[in-house]
Amino acid sequence: MPNIERDDSGTARIPASTPEKHNVDSGRQIELAIQQIVDVKYGYLLGDSLAYQVEWKNQWVHEHTLLRLPGGADIVEEYWDDRRTSRGLEHPLSDWKRQQPIHTSGGYADMGPWMETCSWEHIVKRIYKAERDRSGCVAVFFTINETGLTKVDNEYGCEYSDLCKTKFPKALQEFYREML
Repeated sequence: MPNIERDDSGTARIPASTPEKHNVDSGRQIELAIQQIVDVKYGYLLGDSLAYQVEWKNQWVHEHTLLRLPGGADIVEEYWDDRRTSRGLEHPLSDWKRQQPIHTSGGYADMGPWMETCSWEHIVKRIYKAERDRSGCVAVFFTINETGLTKVDNEYGCEYSDLCKTKFPKALQEFYREML
């Protein structure tokens, strides 16, 4: 097994002075001096495998070929050890936050007085727009009828779609049907 060295940047390398010989399926031998892995792509050479771009003639090598080379498994392991682990995607807002009313300074009604009411079907006149905000949540914009205006001072409302699904599902469904 070759001796793995690290350079000043911490990159794992097999010294170029120790080339490896590897039998190819055709029976002929090729001499490889794999110094480091430059890049990795999934499905680049074959559909369901990783391809590693190695610093040896700037060539792409199948994962299984690289792992069969003497010292190849060590280079692969060193490459992945140096990579930062993924933390996964965080949901932009918790379920609790999306159930809370939107407090905007854009002149929309504060629907707080209506939060205790199970259904808003009787106060929503019509939905006129739904759009995704920067956090990835869908905001629903609607107009409020005269009954709704008894508790709020503005005829325009805006809430997250998760709250709207529970408060006025029929109006929301009708809006989406019209948009199709």
